[in-house]
Amino acid sequence: MSSSDSGLGNSGSGHPVPGKKLTVQEIIEKIQNLNDRLSKARDKTKSPPDAKNGDDNQSKKNSHDNVGGNASTTAIDGNQLAEGNVATDPASEEKEEKKDDHKDENSKKGQFDHQKVKGELEKLCKELEFMKLAFQKLKKFEDDLTKPFKTLEKNVNDIEKDLPSAPNRYSSAKQVQSNLRVLRNNVTKIKIQIPLQHHTTQTNSESRGYKETVASKEHDDLPNLSHKKVELEQSAYCEELFQKYKTLKDDRLKLCLLSFAVFPENAEVKKRLLRYWWVGEDIIPPEKEEVEFTNATLEKLVKMEFIEPINKKHGLSPRSYRLYPIVRSALIAQARKEQFFNYDDDGNPIMDFSKCYKSCLVKAEEESSRSISKHFSKNEEELGKLETLFNVSEQFPDFKEEWFSKMKRIRVLYLGRWESSTDRHIEVESTICFKGLSKMKNLRFLSLQGISGIKSLPNYLCQAAKLRILDLRACHNLEELPDNIGSLKKLTLLDISECYLLDQMPKELSSLSELKIFKGFVISDHEKTCSLEELAALKKLEKLSINIIDKGYFPEKLGNAIPNFEKLEKLKIAWGGATLTAGAGEEESKELSSTEKAADNEKRQKRREMAKKQKKRDNRKKESDAAQSTVTNLGTVNFERTTTLSKQKPRNVAKIVKLELQCYPDTTPPSWLAPESEFLDCLEKLYIKGGRLHNLPNTGNKWTKVETLCLKYLSDLKTDWKELQENFPKLEHLERVRCPKVMFCPCDGNGWCHLSELLKSGVEK
Repeated sequence: MSSSDSGLGNSGSGHPVPGKKLTVQEIIEKIQNLNDRLSKARDKTKSPPDAKNGDDNQSKKNSHDNVGGNASTTAIDGNQLAEGNVATDPASEEKEEKKDDHKDENSKKGQFDHQKVKGELEKLCKELEFMKLAFQKLKKFEDDLTKPFKTLEKNVNDIEKDLPSAPNRYSSAKQVQSNLRVLRNNVTKIKIQIPLQHHTTQTNSESRGYKETVASKEHDDLPNLSHKKVELEQSAYCEELFQKYKTLKDDRLKLCLLSFAVFPENAEVKKRLLRYWWVGEDIIPPEKEEVEFTNATLEKLVKMEFIEPINKKHGLSPRSYRLYPIVRSALIAQARKEQFFNYDDDGNPIMDFSKCYKSCLVKAEEESSRSISKHFSKNEEELGKLETLFNVSEQFPDFKEEWFSKMKRIRVLYLGRWESSTDRHIEVESTICFKGLSKMKNLRFLSLQGISGIKSLPNYLCQAAKLRILDLRACHNLEELPDNIGSLKKLTLLDISECYLLDQMPKELSSLSELKIFKGFVISDHEKTCSLEELAALKKLEKLSINIIDKGYFPEKLGNAIPNFEKLEKLKIAWGGATLTAGAGEEESKELSSTEKAADNEKRQKRREMAKKQKKRDNRKKESDAAQSTVTNLGTVNFERTTTLSKQKPRNVAKIVKLELQCYPDTTPPSWLAPESEFLDCLEKLYIKGGRLHNLPNTGNKWTKVETLCLKYLSDLKTDWKELQENFPKLEHLERVRCPKVMFCPCDGNGWCHLSELLKSGVEK
């Protein structure tokens, strides 16, 4: 196919219509056109005039002599050459060697390396040829590649523009080298998007016949895990990634990267899961803060193009990450070398832990219990050396108690679901095996997330003295926690959110002195449950989520309990059970009549007024008692003054920076939800999702530090863009979803509004 048939600048029938998605054939034509143009640019690349003129003249002279009168000699020489009977003339051979030496000397002169540029162009031409062959194998390629190919076209235009002046201008030569690197990087990025199963495996094609050249060796087919191990490791892509991997001087950073290889191709991995896992593996240095280390590590891996962030929320930091497929192929080869889990020939993690002491539970074709029994019975003697057990795809992780009892060195036991979706159902028939948890003295991270069939956890769990993270999220059958859970003195994170059958919190929870994150604390009317006031004994608690199922627990009570959490920064409160009358964006199932609403509001207003009056009476009584004490004890005025001042010493109060309210049951906000509240004066993010709320707090004061406001599924909330701007003067991000009475907000189709972008586009704030 000639370039005239598929030229980017030609207006033929093969030229794609602007705005339309490219078909596979159009992609092939574009690749061919770019290849032809680069080939021409390569052929035009010449050495400096002083080095080439003589060679060209000599070449023309020889050509003229051959045409002039030596036709018969040429024919004879051709026959002799075909038969291999012509001897080489030593004199001519010496001349050729001198000529080559002369060329080499000239190529080293000046700032522009012609041979290097020509070699780069040759490599890029062959890469484009590979891409053409790969796309010819595709029957369906749905991604819109219009924009990337426009970028490639611009890259080629820039190279064509600067190439003629490169031999004589240093700036142009430098720009050509830079543009070649950019073009090569862009071509590789597009190649990565080609699914591995569609890569051509043809070995006798013309474009694959450059095996002996440097370019062909460096730019062979993209590595596939079904290839031989030697082929994979010798691939240029893997070699380049291996070199980049070696630049990671910190072994901790290497382990963090290798952990991505365990997950399936293109799997989205939550940042939260990675942090838990790295804590369990003891990768995070004890002197560093876990969240900061995790964020810094992921940012570095993204910058080095090992992983890519999944940005699902506009402008906000990503919560999930994904490994590039080509990087995963190389990492699996590296993980094999460093014995970081075992993999089969197709690159899938396997249960075998005979060499690496790390095992993955994977779904097998045979019955799950039989598969697990087969592998663990075979290596039963090695269970004592097992350090990590991670459930990748197993649905029925049933174990024998004696197996757990032998896992004395295990640090990470992840039996639950790691995926964000709930598609994979996980269930256990018996929890007897959990008795073996008492032997796991080195266990740091235990996850049973999303496992059905667990009604209770034995007290044996509380003998795992080194346990740092206990993840029981979405254990829907869980009805109670161990009574002596307070024995887990090193526990820093407890997640019991979405455990809807839990209605009692053990009193021992207030003894978890190292706890920093607690998700799923339940406020109920149970007599023996741990109260929120008792939980305030946790002086290191930084993040707390609460589920209120006691319909007699009024929102105003929270204003008295929350300030007592001295280090609390992030708070989430959800009203559920009997108080959950408004779903996520749906109309309330039982609408209160106007009379009932008025009566309800009147009662709440009376309660607030009575509370204020009682507070004033208490203050007057304290002042009166202090005055009386001063009058009746004149001889100890200084002592009483000192005592009074010590009593008035300001206490440490929680400073909430992120607050989320879900399914708020009242129509008016609680009195503590105000800018002047002592624990909300540092608030930066406010989320209100679902519920009966009619209006936002309006006390006359402004939320001077709130930058993010999220309003979702509030069918009765009335406000407008002007009022929001007045009450939230520092607002940067607004999300409004299914709030029909929140008017005139300049949000996009997804409900997002970014003030900085609006200002750039000329819209008044």
